[in-house]
Amino acid sequence: MLVTFPEPTHDTYYAVARGHSVGVFTDYNDVKEHIKNYPQPLHKKWPTLEEAIAYFHKFYDGKVEAEKTAEKPEKRESKRKSGTETEEKEKEVEKKKKKK
Repeated sequence: MLVTFPEPTHDTYYAVARGHSVGVFTDYNDVKEHIKNYPQPLHKKWPTLEEAIAYFHKFYDGKVEAEKTAEKPEKRESKRKSGTETEEKEKEVEKKKKKK
C-alpha cells in the first residue's frame, strides 16, 4: 500500500492509522469521512507533519502492539512487612524495654 503525506505547510495534521482510508490529512472533514462507521478507528491531531507521520507509522505498522506485549509491568514491593520482619522488630522492641 502506497501512502503519501501532505506538504509541511499546514498548521495542523490528522494522522489516521485505522480507518477506511489511512494516512496523514490536513482537513478534519476528510478524516471524519475516512473513519465514519469504521470499527475502533484510530486517529489523532498533531501540530507538525513529523509528529503525525511518526504517530501513523507507530500505530499503522503495528509497532505499538509489539511494544505492549514486550513490556511487563514492574512488580511493586508490598508496603506491608513480611511476618518474619515484623516479628524481628517486635523482639527488638521487647529487648530494649527489658534493658531499661
